[in-house]
Formats: sequence, structure tokens, C-alpha cells
Amino acid sequence: LLETLPMVLNQGTGLTSIYQPKSKSKTLPTSSYSFMGVHGSVAKKKDEESFCFHFSKQGYITASMNYTLINPQENDASFILILSEIKHCIQKIKEETKKRKIHINRMALSGTSAGGHLALLYAYKCTEESCIPLAFVAQRVGPVDLTQIFNFSANLIDSIHLTRKSGKVHPKEKELTQLIHAITGQEKVAAQLTDKQTIDSLILLGSPIRYLNENSVPGVFAYGEKDMLIQLIHPTLLANAYDSLKLPYEMILFPNSDHLLLDDPDCAKQYIEKIESYAKEYFKL
Repeated sequence: LLETLPMVLNQGTGLTSIYQPKSKSKTLPTSSYSFMGVHGSVAKKKDEESFCFHFSKQGYITASMNYTLINPQENDASFILILSEIKHCIQKIKEETKKRKIHINRMALSGTSAGGHLALLYAYKCTEESCIPLAFVAQRVGPVDLTQIFNFSANLIDSIHLTRKSGKVHPKEKELTQLIHAITGQEKVAAQLTDKQTIDSLILLGSPIRYLNENSVPGVFAYGEKDMLIQLIHPTLLANAYDSLKLPYEMILFPNSDHLLLDDPDCAKQYIEKIESYAKEYFKL
């Protein structure tokens, strides 16, 4: 039922595939709607393909991408670089489908775990930069507020600062420096930080919740109630923000599942069904 559109790929990162439904006729559709999955370390290749196949069979153009993993020992990557890679991949979808005389009217971003975080971050922060308008975002177990994960207490920050003044390096300073660089792309910011409020404000720059506003796209979200990595504070903050802004969303909690969301098949089915419903409603606005 599917065919992969041939294209020139970047080495290492970028679009890994674009799918469209096979047509019984030789005439391709002149307009369509698209999903692009941003896939983190939790998402397996077969899961990526399954998502693409499912929605391609329903008549949508689908695509998956990978991105430069942040690894301070090996590269200088940051969220700024990764968001530019997402932007580039969306542009690539537009270019490749245009070659086949297909116009993508609107698209949705999806992702799981780190990929879910990046899908949210792009959808809330960069939507005006997208060359294809975003209709909604769908993600599973993505963190929305990084200060809930990287919590540097005021006492720890004081200790880091005092240790630095004595000419030594605190064991936690490297972790803080790498985190701030991953978010801001700046090398020496952490060395200049002396208070928790400033550090938290910088960490929030990498948090999707920071950019959520009254013009943000609708969303479909899934989280595990037994997830010890991305705990329930994240879906709580996300739901509260959507409620406060009166934005449409669906929040599906998996009562028996941890971060992998494997122990609630009915909820997994509901998640896909909600995405199908949102596609029908918001792609054609």
C-alpha cells in the first residue's frame, strides 16, 4: 500500500524516509496533509515505521527524521542546532513533494520521549518559521519543563560559585555548563552564573512550556502514570497550561505503564484514534 519517495539525504541526520499511499491510478493527488515524526532514543525504528505506515494508509504523506544527538564528548550540538534540523527537514518535505506536484497544505509533528520534547519545542517556539503550517502536535512522554528534571538548588549553586572562586572546580559545574550549552549554544555562560533564578530562566529556554501561548497549536499527549523518568508533573503542567489558555488538547494517561508505555494497549489504541480525529478536524481548517 505504500511507496517511499526517493530523495537525497544528509549524512547522519535529516529525513530518513517520506511515505505516500500507493495510488491505483497514475495520477498523484495535487494536495495533501503530512505527519513528520521526530524520533528520540526511546523510539525504535519499527515503531517509527509503524506510525508512518498507519497514517500513510489513511491517505497522508508521512515522514520520519533523526537529529544530531547532544554529546559534549563528541560534538558541539545544542537545541538551536536541532531545531534548525527540524526546520530543514520540513523544508525538504515541501521540496520533495513539490517535485511530484503535491502541495502539503498543513502538517503535524509527532515524537516520543526526547523526540516528543523536540516536537513540542518546535511547535510552540518555531511555528511561525515553518514553511508548512502546523495543524497540531502529538507526542508521548516528552518533558515540558526541564527545571523539573535539572533542579540545581540555591545551596548547590552557591557551592559551585564558592568552589570556583577558590580556584577549584565543583563536581557539578561540568554538568551545569554542559546543560546550559545544550540549551543556549553558548560556551561560557555557566561560569558567569551565580544565582538559581538566572539558571532556572536559562533552563526554561529549552522547555516547551516556556513558549506555550494563546496561539499555540492543539495537541494530543500520552504519559505513563508509573513513569519515573518523566513524572506526572509534566502532563499536569501541560494540561493546566492548555486549560488556562483555553486551547484544545487530549491528555491520555497510561495507568499501568512506565516510560515505554507498553502496559496499556487500550490507551495506546486511544492515542492513535485521537490523532486520527485531530487530523480530520485540524488539517482542513
